[in-house]
Amino acid sequence: MFHRQHISGAQDHIHFGHKNQSLYAMNRDGSAHDGSHGERLSNRAVDFLRTDFADFKIPKKKVIEQGELLK
Repeated sequence: MFHRQHISGAQDHIHFGHKNQSLYAMNRDGSAHDGSHGERLSNRAVDFLRTDFADFKIPKKKVIEQGELLK
């Protein structure tokens, strides 16, 4: 589910889930959203991003990291 930024200084982000269960969320720059750092994107999630949200950065090794670790 795609969400636009909610507050000033935040980023657009995507929540990923399976069978109505939230798995993780990622910001546009590939950093964690809502405490999802350390989660590994599934191949299906990566394919979805490449196809439908090509402007979202896919993190190295498909592992979502804390924002300050991306810099």
